[in-house]
Amino acid sequence: MGKLISVSLSFMIITMTLLKGNSIPLERVLGDVLASLFNGKIKVYLSERLQLKNNQMEVVHSCKDAQLEVGKGECKGVPLITFDYSTFQTNPNSIAVIYLDKGRVQLFFSRKGLNKYQILLPEKYQGLIP
Repeated sequence: MGKLISVSLSFMIITMTLLKGNSIPLERVLGDVLASLFNGKIKVYLSERLQLKNNQMEVVHSCKDAQLEVGKGECKGVPLITFDYSTFQTNPNSIAVIYLDKGRVQLFFSRKGLNKYQILLPEKYQGLIP
């Protein structure tokens, strides 16, 4: 029993380290998506702890001031880019999901969410609508 707990703990630490190390590509993809979808500066509410450096966004600390949420789906009536596929599928505000699958960054868009917020998807992303 003790070995099982030790192995499980080691696996969790390794997994967390790998995911933390892969946050840079996720943030890089997010930056590219923001630049492609929105013209000018956009006010973004971060419901996940991220360190984004993007000239096109201004981080705001309230959902009511946000034009876009990045994270968990805490804001109502604001477009959402999430990192969790189940949130992407169930949250009606979702416009995109960015996540890791087998060490590779995955990006998908929601036609319903994009239409709801009248966001035009650039040609280079057209094949990423499931």
